[in-house]
Amino acid sequence: MRATGPGPFLVNGLVVAPEGQPVRLCRALDESPAPEPPGCAEPSLVVEGLEVDSVSGLETTGTPPTRWTPEPVQLLGDVTGGVLTVARGGCGCPARAR
Repeated sequence: MRATGPGPFLVNGLVVAPEGQPVRLCRALDESPAPEPPGCAEPSLVVEGLEVDSVSGLETTGTPPTRWTPEPVQLLGDVTGGVLTVARGGCGCPARAR
């Protein structure tokens, strides 16, 4: 996941938010055997400024809990050094198929 040019950027990916760890936007999930939650397959971006509770379609699994999206969502924000800083109202909406 690489940005070129000035932002903000609308980025599609899967949100993975393990409790007590940074939120990530992933290209794919690293599937773990049940009942373990999925991890984040690389490439990915650390996400800052996202209100995780506002993201559509979140599922929760594991102890400690991990919240994640089984379908891609769109986040709007600036990308610098592997970090996506979500703009106010930067969504978390389901990504639309092309």
